[in-house]
Amino acid sequence: MTTATRKTEPASSHGIVRIPKRLDDQLTRIAARTGRAKAYYATKALERYLEDMEDHLLAAAALEEMAAKGKKKGKSLGAVAKRLGLEGKL
Repeated sequence: MTTATRKTEPASSHGIVRIPKRLDDQLTRIAARTGRAKAYYATKALERYLEDMEDHLLAAAALEEMAAKGKKKGKSLGAVAKRLGLEGKL
């Protein structure tokens, strides 16, 4: 496929998400106070949630892997900091 025929993803996508009136009212108030669009705040909230969820899933997978290997404990923050040369900096 040549560069001229390659399709790229759009920078944004329009979708419909149904949210409770209470959340819509809250978005409306915040948007009115700041002059930003409701979509801006909805996007920021969704980005933050998805990042947190991804972190949670990675941590859960690491915990399951530790359990599968028979490890009951991880490393302490102090031990990790020492290994990374950050002892006393955290």
